[in-house]
Amino acid sequence: MDAVLGQPQAVDFLKSRLTHPPHLILWGPTGTGKTMLATAWVAEQLAAQGITDPAQQTSMTMWLSSADDRGINAIRQRLSEFVRRRRPGTGWLIVDDADNLPVVTQQALRRILELNAEQTRFCFIAQSPEHFIEPIQSRCVLVQLYPVALHACAAEMAFRHAPETILSTDSLSLIASICLGNARQFAIICRSLPSGTVTTAEIQMLVNTPPVAILQHLQKACVARDIVGVAEAALVLWSRGASFEDCIAMLELVVRIYSAAMTPAEQYVLQCCAEGHIYQILNRTTLLDLIAVLSGESSSGCLA
Repeated sequence: MDAVLGQPQAVDFLKSRLTHPPHLILWGPTGTGKTMLATAWVAEQLAAQGITDPAQQTSMTMWLSSADDRGINAIRQRLSEFVRRRRPGTGWLIVDDADNLPVVTQQALRRILELNAEQTRFCFIAQSPEHFIEPIQSRCVLVQLYPVALHACAAEMAFRHAPETILSTDSLSLIASICLGNARQFAIICRSLPSGTVTTAEIQMLVNTPPVAILQHLQKACVARDIVGVAEAALVLWSRGASFEDCIAMLELVVRIYSAAMTPAEQYVLQCCAEGHIYQILNRTTLLDLIAVLSGESSSGCLA
C-alpha cells in the first residue's frame, strides 16, 4: 500500500486493520487511487493471513462491477458459489463502480454480506457513499480518499510513469495543475510523453490546454481595465478559433487554478466573467462584446 501516493490517512488506517479487517467502502473522486488501494489492501491482508502465493490470492478474490450486472439471479448465483467455496482463510469480494448498483442488487449483496461475514469480506469502491442502501452503509467502514496533492508527489509519479522523460519543475507543476488532483489523469499524460526533455509548450500542445500565458496577460489587462491589452489578448484567442464562450470559460479556469488566494483583483475578473455569461444569454457574443466585458467598457459595468 506504500505505493499509493497522496492518501496517507487511508493507508495508515488500513494498515492498522490488517489483522481484523472490516467490510469497507472506499470512496472519493475519480483518479484518487481507490482501485489501486483496494488491490494493494487485499493483497496485504491476504498475506497477513499467511496467503502469499499469487495464484492462491487470485482464487481468494472476486471482482464485481456494475458493468458486469447480468441480472439479480446471475449475481446471486456467482456470489453464492464464491462465498461458499472452501478456502484456507477469509476471501475478498471487491465491488468496483458500486455507485451504479441497482437497489435490488444491493439488497442481494446485503443478504450475502450478513450471512457470510466469517468467510468473506466486502470492499465497495465508489465516488460517494450516498448511493448505498443504509444496511450496507451501517455494516461497512467508510474510508474517504481525497484529491491527490499532485504538486507534492509529481516528481515521484513522473519517475514511475515516464522514467525516460526529463521534466522541469515548471512542467511538473503544469501537469499537476491540469489534472486538479486526478492522479490517473496525471499518469496518462506522463505515459504519453516522449523520451528526453519535454517543455511546457509541448505539454500544452499535447493535452490541448488553454494558452495560459495569453490568458494571464488577458487577466492582468482586465484588472487594469486596459482596453488595448484586452483587445490584443482577445484577438489572439479569437484568431485561434476560440469563441466568446471559450474565452470566458478558459479565463475563469486559469484564475481559479493559478490563484493561491482569491484576491480582490481576481474576484473582479470572475465578476467580469459572470457578466460574460449574461452576455451569452442575451446572445451578445461577438469579439467586440468580449472586449467590452473584459475591459470594463460594457453597458452595465462589472462593479455597478
